[in-house]
Amino acid sequence: MIFSRKFIFLLLLGVIPFTLKELSPLFLILGTFYNVLLCFLALLDYIKSPSPQQVSVRRRYEKNCSAGAKSPVTITVSNYSKYFLRIEVKDEPPLSCQSDKEILEVEVPGLSRRNVYYSLTPTQRGSYSFGAINFRIWGILGLIIKQLKESQEPAKIFVYPDVSSAKKYVLFQRRSIAAPYGLRRLRFRGEGTDFESLREYVPDDDIRWIDWKATAKMDRPISRSFQIERSQNVIALVDCGRTMAAKIGTQSRLDYVVNFVASISYLAMEMGDKVGIIAFSDQIKKVLMPQRGRRHFGHIMDTLYDLDTELIESDYKKMLHYFSIKNRKRSLVLLFTELEEGSSSDILISYAYRISKAHIPIIVTLRDSDLVNASDKVPGDEEDFFQKGVASQLLLERDRICLRLIRSGALVLDLAPQKLSLALLNKYLEIKTKIRL
Repeated sequence: MIFSRKFIFLLLLGVIPFTLKELSPLFLILGTFYNVLLCFLALLDYIKSPSPQQVSVRRRYEKNCSAGAKSPVTITVSNYSKYFLRIEVKDEPPLSCQSDKEILEVEVPGLSRRNVYYSLTPTQRGSYSFGAINFRIWGILGLIIKQLKESQEPAKIFVYPDVSSAKKYVLFQRRSIAAPYGLRRLRFRGEGTDFESLREYVPDDDIRWIDWKATAKMDRPISRSFQIERSQNVIALVDCGRTMAAKIGTQSRLDYVVNFVASISYLAMEMGDKVGIIAFSDQIKKVLMPQRGRRHFGHIMDTLYDLDTELIESDYKKMLHYFSIKNRKRSLVLLFTELEEGSSSDILISYAYRISKAHIPIIVTLRDSDLVNASDKVPGDEEDFFQKGVASQLLLERDRICLRLIRSGALVLDLAPQKLSLALLNKYLEIKTKIRL
């Protein structure tokens, strides 16, 4: 039990008669009587007011949510007493989540319940737990406060990559990117035969797609859309080794990669492709065989949400050997990794050459924007010259590895996180359009 501000204010008023006792002994008697009465009322307030056991608080929330997206939480406060109660609630959200309200205040009539709400914004994917729910009950007279910490059943929240951003990404693709490529979600291969498959020619179109009759009528180049016959395999190979733990800004490389994999998986499945995932470090960590459908996308989220880095060297040889055994069908292979000089890059280049014989490999890496800025910066002092030289040398070594990978038959996307999403989506659509799978 603690005393309320109201009680403390009234107690301070009780000091006034004592300061006037020199004027008359009655003020001393009055002050003593006032304070005794105030303490009696506080005791009575404590006895008569409902106990914390007569109040129930329950939490309702969405167990699955997305990093960076708001998730609503509802606290239901039930009053089993006959008194009107003022109650203050403070939840203990997971440490990785930001809450928009610290304290929730609610007034609950007798024998009824009320709901209060707040929102959580998870900042990191993974699995996290709520703590207890703390609440305070003001006494009937408002002189005392009873407080309790109510432990709930184990309450976990599972934070997935931002699916809402992936959906917006697909919508953007449909309206702004797919149109120039002329993709249509039909079930047969070949040139379009309906009027709706005609569109204006764009530079990336094959000249064989031009409809010469429509071109003559419209007096400008008109193409027909290529259609996609059947689903293809898109395999994401996700490196979880030590190099992926390095941060770019506030996030690790792996955090960015997981979001990219979620986005491209959603897009590929919307286009009718099957998506599979292999996560690896020095061992194969997780495997999800290629499938399609809404349920499978849920499995992809389950596979990605708790991926974490391991501070060990990744074994490309073991991963690529496993991949070659499990995936015989020609596929688009997206390897999300980091480039390093030395034996690891030599192994990667060697196996990229082998994979390119049967599949279409794309090596996806994240270029550090700070490194690029340091290389481009005009030096102002000796330290700036040194930083510029180191950054330029690192980028030069990186470009050499990329060139070797390209010569081995792989496609390479080495861009800053802000530019990589759109580039990766465009590259996927380009491959689908040219029907290279």
